[in-house]
Amino acid sequence: MALELSGEKARSPKYLSCYQKALKTVKDKLSEATRAKYRAEAKKWTEDMPPPRQQRQYAHTPHLHGQKGLNLTNQG
Repeated sequence: MALELSGEKARSPKYLSCYQKALKTVKDKLSEATRAKYRAEAKKWTEDMPPPRQQRQYAHTPHLHGQKGLNLTNQG
Protein backbone atom coordinates (compact mmCIF):
# COMPACT_ATOMS: atom_id res chain seq x y z
CA MET A 1 0.00 0.00 0.00
CA ALA A 2 2.88 2.39 0.72
CA LEU A 3 4.12 1.62 -2.80
CA GLU A 4 0.75 2.67 -4.20
CA LEU A 5 0.50 5.81 -2.07
CA SER A 6 4.02 6.99 -2.82
CA GLY A 7 4.34 5.90 -6.43
CA GLU A 8 8.00 5.25 -5.62
CA LYS A 9 10.28 2.27 -5.08
CA ALA A 10 10.40 0.55 -1.71
CA ARG A 11 12.82 2.17 0.74
CA SER A 12 12.78 5.51 -1.09
CA PRO A 13 12.24 8.61 1.08
CA LYS A 14 8.76 9.17 -0.37
CA TYR A 15 7.85 5.51 0.20
CA LEU A 16 9.04 5.71 3.81
CA SER A 17 7.03 8.89 4.37
CA CYS A 18 3.86 7.03 3.27
CA TYR A 19 4.55 3.88 5.29
CA GLN A 20 2.85 4.92 8.54
CA LYS A 21 -0.28 6.08 6.71
CA ALA A 22 -0.43 2.79 4.80
CA LEU A 23 0.06 0.78 7.99
CA LYS A 24 -2.72 2.69 9.75
CA THR A 25 -5.06 2.15 6.79
CA VAL A 26 -4.44 -1.59 6.85
CA LYS A 27 -4.77 -1.81 10.63
CA ASP A 28 -8.04 0.15 10.57
CA LYS A 29 -9.54 -2.39 8.16
CA LEU A 30 -8.88 -5.33 10.47
CA SER A 31 -11.62 -6.59 12.76
CA GLU A 32 -11.01 -6.47 16.52
CA ALA A 33 -10.84 -10.28 16.56
CA THR A 34 -8.14 -10.27 13.90
CA ARG A 35 -6.18 -7.57 15.73
CA ALA A 36 -6.37 -9.59 18.95
CA LYS A 37 -5.14 -12.67 17.10
CA TYR A 38 -2.19 -10.74 15.65
CA ARG A 39 -1.34 -9.19 19.04
CA ALA A 40 -1.27 -12.66 20.62
CA GLU A 41 0.92 -14.00 17.81
CA ALA A 42 3.29 -11.01 18.11
CA LYS A 43 3.61 -11.57 21.85
CA LYS A 44 4.33 -15.26 21.30
CA TRP A 45 6.95 -14.48 18.65
CA THR A 46 8.54 -11.82 20.86
CA GLU A 47 8.89 -14.29 23.71
CA ASP A 48 10.03 -17.12 21.45
CA MET A 49 10.98 -17.00 17.81
CA PRO A 50 8.80 -17.51 14.76
CA PRO A 51 8.74 -21.13 13.65
CA PRO A 52 11.53 -21.91 11.11
CA ARG A 53 8.95 -22.30 8.32
CA GLN A 54 7.69 -18.77 8.98
CA GLN A 55 11.23 -17.40 9.12
CA ARG A 56 12.04 -18.93 5.73
CA GLN A 57 8.78 -17.70 4.21
CA TYR A 58 9.46 -14.13 5.34
CA ALA A 59 13.08 -14.22 4.20
CA HIS A 60 12.09 -15.30 0.69
CA THR A 61 9.02 -13.14 0.17
CA PRO A 62 9.39 -11.14 -3.09
CA HIS A 63 7.96 -7.90 -1.62
CA LEU A 64 11.08 -7.57 0.52
CA HIS A 65 13.07 -7.10 -2.64
CA GLY A 66 10.85 -4.36 -4.04
CA GLN A 67 9.15 -6.66 -6.53
CA LYS A 68 5.65 -6.77 -5.15
CA GLY A 69 3.52 -5.04 -2.50
CA LEU A 70 2.39 -6.81 0.64
CA ASN A 71 -1.14 -8.13 0.28
CA LEU A 72 -3.04 -8.33 3.56
CA THR A 73 -6.57 -9.59 3.93
CA ASN A 74 -8.95 -9.60 6.86
CA GLN A 75 -9.46 -13.35 7.06
CA GLY A 76 -10.21 -13.64 10.79
